Amino acid sequence: MPLATTSSPTHLNDNGNIVSTTQNIEVIAGDAAKIQITEQPTTKQTGATFSSGPKVRLLDAFNNPVTISDNITVTATLVASNSAALSPVTQSSAVTFTNGIADLSGFDIVALPGSYRLVFEASNFAPVTSSVFVITVADPSILTWQTPPPSDLVTGINMPQSILEIHDAYGNLVTGDNSTEVIITSTAGSTLSRTVATAQNGVVTFNGFNMIAATGSHTLKFTASNSNVASINDVSISHAITISNDVAASLEVELVGLQTPKAGLPLTFDAGGYLKVNILDRFGNLVTTGDDRDLTIGVSSVAVGVAGSTTSSAVVGVADFSANGLKLEGTETSTGYNLIFSSTTTRGTTIIGRQSFTLSPGVASKLQLTTQPPVTISRTVPFAPGAVKIFDAFDNEVETSSNLVVQLWNGTTSKSEAVVAASNDAHTFEALTYNVAPSTGYQLRYFVQGYEDNAIFSRTFEITSGDAASLSFLVQPAGSATINAGIAPFSVEVLDADGYRVNTGESVTVTLNLKDSGNSNCH
Repeated sequence: MPLATTSSPTHLNDNGNIVSTTQNIEVIAGDAAKIQITEQPTTKQTGATFSSGPKVRLLDAFNNPVTISDNITVTATLVASNSAALSPVTQSSAVTFTNGIADLSGFDIVALPGSYRLVFEASNFAPVTSSVFVITVADPSILTWQTPPPSDLVTGINMPQSILEIHDAYGNLVTGDNSTEVIITSTAGSTLSRTVATAQNGVVTFNGFNMIAATGSHTLKFTASNSNVASINDVSISHAITISNDVAASLEVELVGLQTPKAGLPLTFDAGGYLKVNILDRFGNLVTTGDDRDLTIGVSSVAVGVAGSTTSSAVVGVADFSANGLKLEGTETSTGYNLIFSSTTTRGTTIIGRQSFTLSPGVASKLQLTTQPPVTISRTVPFAPGAVKIFDAFDNEVETSSNLVVQLWNGTTSKSEAVVAASNDAHTFEALTYNVAPSTGYQLRYFVQGYEDNAIFSRTFEITSGDAASLSFLVQPAGSATINAGIAPFSVEVLDADGYRVNTGESVTVTLNLKDSGNSNCH
């Protein structure tokens, strides 16, 4: 493009004549000699291109725009606002002039937010420096910790203050962010509170976050959202945390495979059965950490006696009573007795747990006579020795058969003994006979085998002789007698089959026959 057009007169001397004419002269720019900024850089986000400009053009030595660039390129170098060089250097790729203009709007500078200038250099021309412009942070897109949560947290106890920072993609704090929300989520089944916080100058502070969860490892997920800035939506950061139990708050009784307790006998269990007491915090977590995990736990009751080893020391929150030989000493019940398991925490509070136990009769140890033997017994005739009720040491009636001892007693001496079993629900006995001398003052003595100290006695009764079976002379007749004279008195006694005088009041007819020496009857 011509810079200007001028006309110049020309004088010719031809045969003394002067001829005059006009010639147009086109003036164009000279060769490129310098560069000039035509559009200054504007404020931009770090990592983004300029919305417009900067632009640089070529000039000749007389400041005329040059359109012929001859493949001349220009580079832009970022410097501080005071024109001091930066380290590391941020420099654009070479941009070739087109029709004398170079557009550097695509220069995507990444730098810390602040004030800067650009230095443009092309060929061997003198560099030119832009006016000051500002680089701002990029859009929020990253969450980083300023103060991370602790790695361990007691369930139900507020988490110490935790602080997140919102950064752009280049690690710059987005101080202008006052709208991004961050919400905390965690494992299903946990209960969370104070989970949402909003950024203030690019900083998100969580105060009073509380988590109630089972003990063990959990993951906290911090997720950001901002309706105005899509780049931060659904950006999240996770944090591993171990939840430990709170202090002891209650006791839980765990009972498996218990056989029906019998009064006065140690508790017994099926294979794999047990009686354990767990120390729980207020959220139901087993207390496996802290000073309360090894408490000593005692067992008692106000309604039934408790014997055996009545305390057990917990190990990592569990006290095992399975081998303590616990015994319930009281009256049989189907409705149950409450045993109270209790302990005092390190804070001085009392915590308790309850368990109901039914109770059946224990070991037979004593008897009650319900049916007396007859007042008169024939020594040759079987008789019913009565009936009893069987009780344990706590006066519970024992329904099962037990080995019982029945003794015939006279004064202070046992005359005979039999070990028998009560054969039915009424606890009656098979008929007995006794081969002893007929007499009064006999008794039966009863006791459970092994518990003779609890023996009981029947009323006294008489044992009479058997039926008449033979005669025996008490006084023999005289050796001789006068004919037709009276015979001296003599007497006989009636005996049973075992030679005991018959004392039953049986009527016996005695016939006297007189025989001669040849054993013939005399008339």
